[in-house]
Amino acid sequence: MVLAMFAAYSGPEPDRVKLGVLKAADCNIEKMRSLLALAEDDWRELLCEAEYPLSSRKWGLKDKAPEKHEALLAKEQEQYEQWLQSVLAT
Repeated sequence: MVLAMFAAYSGPEPDRVKLGVLKAADCNIEKMRSLLALAEDDWRELLCEAEYPLSSRKWGLKDKAPEKHEALLAKEQEQYEQWLQSVLAT
């Protein structure tokens, strides 16, 4: 079922989008469907949700507090890498 849903995705960045769906959906099939539909409309919005959950909604933080923004980006990168390692280890 999941492979068929992924095969139907025809937008840009397919590998990155599929990883983003897996991460953001947290094994919830209905959420996967919803996120794939979102990706078909705006794949960047999905990637923001999956890859930048802490900083993507902090509009203006980069200009107002660049050090806080950089800290959030580093934390997001670490979380993503830990998630990916846990997926690859299974």
